[in-house]
Amino acid sequence: MSGPQPIMLTPIGYVRSPIDDREVMPNDGVPAKIELLPEFADGLGDIESNSHLIILGWFHQAHRHRLTVTGKSRRPGREQRGVFGLRSSTRPNPVALNIARLVQRDGTVLSLERLDMIDGTPVVDIKRYSPGWDDVFAARTSRQLRPLPAPDAELVEILLNEVEHFHGAINAGARRTVRLVADTCSRWRINPTDPALTVTIPMRQGAAVDGSVADSVQALTRATFGSGRLRVCGGTAVVLWWRDRAVAATATATEPPADYAALAAIPLTELWTLEETPE
Repeated sequence: MSGPQPIMLTPIGYVRSPIDDREVMPNDGVPAKIELLPEFADGLGDIESNSHLIILGWFHQAHRHRLTVTGKSRRPGREQRGVFGLRSSTRPNPVALNIARLVQRDGTVLSLERLDMIDGTPVVDIKRYSPGWDDVFAARTSRQLRPLPAPDAELVEILLNEVEHFHGAINAGARRTVRLVADTCSRWRINPTDPALTVTIPMRQGAAVDGSVADSVQALTRATFGSGRLRVCGGTAVVLWWRDRAVAATATATEPPADYAALAAIPLTELWTLEETPE
């Protein structure tokens, strides 16, 4: 055998999306549909029993001859990195992978909450997402090694996506918590998963923090009781501790904006009353 042999892939359907330009596709995708070809219809039997699906597509417009890119971030000054350590569409075999919530099935058409594949993308496989196998809460990437930059719309979007995957929804508590964790870690020049960062969440009935805040803190910091980084108290404040610094935050009545840019721009003190130890 002289070298690697070609692999044949047969599309089973195509993506129908309002976005047809990969350069303007949002990081977390947009609502989209998959139209399965009729000859594969039997493969959809009982698919509605799954809340989420793994969608494998083929980035047909991707660059295939580069092995280093700067990643998906739009921030300037990012270093070149190998494509096999990233989720970039640029790669020798541009296989697309999305985990998407199944909203509805109508015959051979699947409606998905979000998909980052442009209109016309060939779909090569669909698999169920299995939490017991696929959910690795302790996983880390290079993102968890870098201090957070000052919050902007892009960072807010990324962090809210992490929260949604853990909590199951994005609501006011999630948006509020993203700003607290992002601002605090940015000022302290750390990452939320820093092993020296511990968090205390209030669990008293009637506390000024709801369960979505507690879930969001855990999602962003990866703090657990087993690691010793997650604690509970009977008060009303979320407390972040890092070395000799601490901030206690109590939620205000202000509703956090849903727009990413607006959420990044609103003063943190409108969302939280803060008590912080001096530097």
